[in-house]
Amino acid sequence: MKSLGLFSLLVLSLPAQAEAPACPSITRLVQDISTSLAEVEIEQASAQAREAKDAMACQTEVVSPMAVAALMQLSGAVHHFNGETQKALDAFTWAVSASPGTNLDATYGDEASALFATARETVLGTQPGKMVVIGDVSAWIDGQSIQANAPLSVPVGTHLLQWREGEEGTLQSRVILVDPSEERHIKLGDAPVATGAVGGITSSPTSVPSATSRWLILGGGGLILAGGGSWLVSTSAQSAFESETDPAALEDHQSRANAFASIAAVAVLSGGGTLAASFLLDGSTPLGLALSPTGIEATLAW
Repeated sequence: MKSLGLFSLLVLSLPAQAEAPACPSITRLVQDISTSLAEVEIEQASAQAREAKDAMACQTEVVSPMAVAALMQLSGAVHHFNGETQKALDAFTWAVSASPGTNLDATYGDEASALFATARETVLGTQPGKMVVIGDVSAWIDGQSIQANAPLSVPVGTHLLQWREGEEGTLQSRVILVDPSEERHIKLGDAPVATGAVGGITSSPTSVPSATSRWLILGGGGLILAGGGSWLVSTSAQSAFESETDPAALEDHQSRANAFASIAAVAVLSGGGTLAASFLLDGSTPLGLALSPTGIEATLAW
């Protein structure tokens, strides 16, 4: 199998990077996997491909979109050769998200090309997620510089988020998964957000709630609303009791008022407990507050 022109160009065009034993550089992995495939060392290439995702999260230099696309294309090809279709599709999806204009080399065969085309259709045809990186940081998604404290559309799939505080700060990396149409606020760094950033946000959602938390939030909110309705009925019955002139009807009004007051109390307490459980489940809150010229605005990451 011949090595790909894209990867050869990448290796020649990128400067050599110092390689830490515990975290191989993206360039080194591209070289190693490409060499293994060229020498038909599939088992060795498989081990290197499995290492690729972990290596993304420990990079100490800002990666390039071309390097991410090259590594994910190679990883996807190796997974495809091993019959690991879903892993291949995930890697190809990441490659397309990082560099939509980069094609898969035809030497990988028609089946791999068809799978890569499926990944491209998924990325381009699916509603992207929205993200706001909050903090006084420089940040990159798959090697592409992004503006902190501003909304950003991010293609679905896996991505490498990197950030640094100040000019001399240590580069940090995190692999994230973006779902279709999700809205996510990510607080980075220890420094407070500058005044006016993101519309003057003073507290922000720390994560998008899980499916279980969403059901708990909906259930808790429903119980609180039901409690509010019961309280209104109780108040109405109490008013009727106070204005009733027929002694025979007084007991009925009072019983109705007491019953719905009890229902309201139980519903509100249960709803509050359910909401608290939803926040404890994820260890974060999806609710944020922002100050704007027109008042206070609530933001819900859902």
